[in-house]
Amino acid sequence: MFKIVVSLLLIFLWQTAIFGQNAYETLQTDSVQIGEYSRSFLYHKPANLSKNTNLVFVLHGSNGSGKLITQFTENWFSKLADEKRNVIVVYPNGYKNHWNECRKEANFEANLLNIDDNSFFEKMIEYFIQKYQINKKQVFVVGHSNGGHEVFKLAKEKPKLFKKFVAISANLPTSSNDDCYESKMPVSMMVINGTGDKINPYQGGEVILGGGAKRGNIISTDATMQYWANLAHKDFSKATKFDFPNTDKDDETTATEFKLKNKQYDIRLIKVENGGHVLSVPTKIPPPVMIGKAIRDINMAQIVFDFFFDK
Repeated sequence: MFKIVVSLLLIFLWQTAIFGQNAYETLQTDSVQIGEYSRSFLYHKPANLSKNTNLVFVLHGSNGSGKLITQFTENWFSKLADEKRNVIVVYPNGYKNHWNECRKEANFEANLLNIDDNSFFEKMIEYFIQKYQINKKQVFVVGHSNGGHEVFKLAKEKPKLFKKFVAISANLPTSSNDDCYESKMPVSMMVINGTGDKINPYQGGEVILGGGAKRGNIISTDATMQYWANLAHKDFSKATKFDFPNTDKDDETTATEFKLKNKQYDIRLIKVENGGHVLSVPTKIPPPVMIGKAIRDINMAQIVFDFFFDK
């Protein structure tokens, strides 16, 4: 079996070299106290914020940060918030650059110390309710990689905190690798995964990282989607299918949306054929070969916003 060992350091250096210090200039910073830990976050508030404010959390991946995910996505979530005017975007920082998600074999400190991320999100939501009177029924969360796994945890353990969830480059862990409490409540969930992802294998199996990092085994993307469909008593194999136009044939990727929606729940998969471990936004600079191909036919940030605010 062909395996690619990915250097997270190389990914970090790529992000930093490309985007440097050009983080969105309007980012503000603050923190909340969770037990003995001070937990920090950045956020972008549109200059002309309108009423009935929505709140969107954007979660970074392993060894990332709130600032780095803004650079990694070229500030697209903040730009889209400016267009809508009634969205505050929050970029929280995981404990020592990681989230304490469901994969119990993960050997980063957030997991080993069982950091209380659930309370972190509850406190941040309370902060924005008090400071900006956000609509607590209009809170959304999206995460990439380790952040995508944190989205799964929040959907399992705190489903009522958020209206919709998006996980990118993530599959659910196998039952033997899962230490999350399961509320068994149905949620609106979108997953965006690439079939060429060597870190988060589309068909499931072992998550492979460099430097001795451990994450254990995950189930397939199809099984992940059926898990969320089962909670809503739906069959994901009956989802409608839409092929995105292949506008850039040079990127060697295509994207298809599978959607299962009714008045209560919206469950979707964006399947990126040959796509890698990438949160793709419009950019002229490709990611390192080791993390796979980035699709240029779609803007994932725009797709996430469309999903969040689709009536």
